[in-house]
Amino acid sequence: MESTVLLFGSNTGDSERIIREAARLIQEFAEADFVVSSLYLSEPWGFNTQEWFLNTAVSFRSSQQPTFILKRALEIEREFGRCRNKDSGERYESRTLDIDLIFFGDSVCKTDLLTLPHPRMHLRRFVLTPLCDIIPHYIHPLFNKSVLDLLRECPDISKVDLYKNGWL
Repeated sequence: MESTVLLFGSNTGDSERIIREAARLIQEFAEADFVVSSLYLSEPWGFNTQEWFLNTAVSFRSSQQPTFILKRALEIEREFGRCRNKDSGERYESRTLDIDLIFFGDSVCKTDLLTLPHPRMHLRRFVLTPLCDIIPHYIHPLFNKSVLDLLRECPDISKVDLYKNGWL
């Protein structure tokens, strides 16, 4: 079984309920050690909107392949109304739910479907802050630095505030 880390984000609809329910759907196929970070209120990153995001991270152990986990995460996004519009020209936009696969063990891969570890996670405070709740000493397989060190060095100055501790 491999350690798997996902990040959840939402800034439209009842974000707290959406993230809580989506995490429970992921937990259904997590085989062991399911851990959830605190919930954070995060300033939008990469685009302008008035609605801030709620973010949380989960880690668990699974014998599933990363492509299965990613495909299931995308299905869950769609179940909560996420519509990925590749033709819109916008890379970032408001959304009911976003689930990113951040780490899968020490796997490093780049395919059309999946890049591991997540290629921009080290540049985003809204990713690193919840990760530090659950895996602060995990060593990034490409940078050879802990998640905590990546947060300390993160160039992102956007605000990420604790929203709710122990919410799940």
